[in-house]
Amino acid sequence: MLVPIGRDQHELIIGNRQTSKTFIAINTILNQKRWHDGRDEEKKLFCIYVIVGQKCSTVAQLVHSFNCFMLCFIP
Repeated sequence: MLVPIGRDQHELIIGNRQTSKTFIAINTILNQKRWHDGRDEEKKLFCIYVIVGQKCSTVAQLVHSFNCFMLCFIP
């Protein structure tokens, strides 16, 4: 379930365990990257992905995935 958490495009993804929530979030971020590549700086989209309550190894794996797709990561 996608739940708005603020104005515009802010979304909270909630659901039961093992229901592909992370997959949905990562694909959304990757699709937005493709959409704004080559656009003016003023029109670019910025995604903030927040991880709460995950193991360090899970976070490291996700950071590695983002870096493989040349997404900016700021710890």
